[in-house]
Amino acid sequence: MKFKITKNSPSQKVRMFRSGFTLIELLVSLVIFVIFLGIVSTSYVSIVKAQRQANETRKMYSEVRSAVELLAEDVRLGTIDYDYYEAKSDLANENCQEGALSASISAGRTTILALVHKDSLERSFFCYDQTSETLWYKKFKRDPSGSTWIPAEGFAGTTETGASTQETNGYRALNSDLVKIHSMSFAIFPDRNPYSDDPDIYLKNGTQFQPKVSVFMSAVNGTRAGTEFTMDFQTTLSSRVYSRAS
Repeated sequence: MKFKITKNSPSQKVRMFRSGFTLIELLVSLVIFVIFLGIVSTSYVSIVKAQRQANETRKMYSEVRSAVELLAEDVRLGTIDYDYYEAKSDLANENCQEGALSASISAGRTTILALVHKDSLERSFFCYDQTSETLWYKKFKRDPSGSTWIPAEGFAGTTETGASTQETNGYRALNSDLVKIHSMSFAIFPDRNPYSDDPDIYLKNGTQFQPKVSVFMSAVNGTRAGTEFTMDFQTTLSSRVYSRAS
């Protein structure tokens, strides 16, 4: 058997050395890779941003829910302190910040919710301060003689401002610096004491309703750039006390 040995011609050698990617192919591949990397990076940033906002929303919702749960408990265990709004109480001038808030009920609404418990031995106040965008809370109790009201335990009136605790004139902040209450009001119905001895009140059908409070709140969380958002909240709470608190 004979073998025939052939030699590669010069043109064949050139074609062998030219095998692989051309410069244009490399550039096209690089462009495709950069586009793909940009899409992946954008998606990653969007996912991280959405997760961060979800975490901030949960924190914000938790704060708002805690404040509303405390408010709901006090409303159900007590009733509207009409004496406070009618200036018949020795706490009628009680404000979160002296002279800064109104204790009156205007068109059925107020920025201070005053409550008295059934045994008439405890009172509580929820005050919204628009300047600091804070919801404040304070409780009072009868002194041992029963003649005057004094701050309840833990509401003595010390002033402290910290990362997790804020107090002003004995009032506790129910929202942290991370959550601001953009707007808030309490709608009280009826706006006059339905258990009053005044015949102009108890003889009118329009006032003979169990006291209830509607809460309107708009909270804002915007401590981090690009994560500012609001949460609107509204609920109606009814007192479970069905007799006049004497």
